[in-house]
Amino acid sequence: SAGAVRVKSVAGNVVFRGCVIAGNHTYFDLASRYGNASEDICLNKGKGAVTFEHCLVGKMPSAPASGIEFVDCWTDVAAGYKDEATADYTIVKGSPAYGYGYDAATLPADFDCAIETPAVDRAADSLTVTLKAKLFNAPTGAATYEWDLDGDGVYETTDKGESFEHTFTTLGWNKVGLKVTVGGAEATYVCDNFVRVAPKTIYVCQKTKTSTFVPTYPYATEDTAADSIKAAYDAAIDGCVIKILGTSSLATGNNFSFVKKIELAGDDANPANTKLTGEGRAEQTFVGDGAFIHGVMFSSGWHVLNLNGNSIVSNCVVTGGSMSTASSGTGLCVTDGLFTHGRIYGNAGSNGSGWGLYISGGTVRNSYIYNNKTSSGTTEGYNNAAVKVAGGTVENCTIAKNCAPATATYGQVGGVEITGKAIFRNNVVWGNTCPHPLTE
Repeated sequence: SAGAVRVKSVAGNVVFRGCVIAGNHTYFDLASRYGNASEDICLNKGKGAVTFEHCLVGKMPSAPASGIEFVDCWTDVAAGYKDEATADYTIVKGSPAYGYGYDAATLPADFDCAIETPAVDRAADSLTVTLKAKLFNAPTGAATYEWDLDGDGVYETTDKGESFEHTFTTLGWNKVGLKVTVGGAEATYVCDNFVRVAPKTIYVCQKTKTSTFVPTYPYATEDTAADSIKAAYDAAIDGCVIKILGTSSLATGNNFSFVKKIELAGDDANPANTKLTGEGRAEQTFVGDGAFIHGVMFSSGWHVLNLNGNSIVSNCVVTGGSMSTASSGTGLCVTDGLFTHGRIYGNAGSNGSGWGLYISGGTVRNSYIYNNKTSSGTTEGYNNAAVKVAGGTVENCTIAKNCAPATATYGQVGGVEITGKAIFRNNVVWGNTCPHPLTE
């Protein structure tokens, strides 16, 4: 809502001191929603006090909320720093912010240390990485290095020196500590999430009253399976397989996205047994290279399955989509990637096109698209087709028994509408209906 600073739901006291807050812009209509807002600062009073001290604020809120205080603040920002035209925002003497910050040159140069982050991120039963210490402002003298490799706070490794290789086998995030001593001076560093050993397979299952498994991160066995798709997905990294167990219906919520190079494995013999259900305007979105999903039923929501990125969805079902506004792709919406050997049925739209399938890029192949329908046809520009092809490739598919509305004002297509440069080949289009004669 604000171009720069928004203070909202503050539980404790917050102080802004010696700050320049100016020259920001928002396209949000502040006047209609926040009478006490400016483009630089938008204030929603929380439980604590909020104070701005010795600040340069270009656009001050017209009526600060209760508990918001401005102390010695200027709105003449240009007079407070050197030269706006050259982006030199050095605070000058005479401005209220002068003398209330810290000069880096006067800060003590404390001896400190850190550990370089290893360049690894993959699913494996173990990970071998190089640990390397970094020193800052170290005094003169020989350094001794002590390492805590299991995160228990005890520096048990004292003979490895500054850099060495170590193999981590504990699943999940591994905590590492470092203590360096130089000439009597000591520095320590702890990294809670140094390296993650992710299981190659992560399990997820619907939790019921008779379930005996106990969800335990990182969900590496059937007995410790996750009970939500989000928990399983959060535990996964590139290369992981997420396996849906048993007969499971897992809620994805609203706008759930798959953005990792993972495999999601359902029941290939009967995808209806391993179901992901959306809600509201839910979209299950696959982006990035390498995602592979198979044996899963996607059901419910707007845009039930939204496929983009160089991903593959195979042997899956898309059903139960319902959209009440003029749009496209109620069931499956494809802008890139491959949907193959699947079924798209039972999706319903209103005043849209492609309410079974909308494709503008990528490929839909060897699939059955049937019994999708729409209930209206009163919005100009939408022809209510079961399949709308604006680009991409549709091949070796059967498009059957889809139905346009019984009443309509604008164009009607029960089966396929092609509106862009696309490939449509080796398909069967059969038994689709358009029961209402066009009136316009």
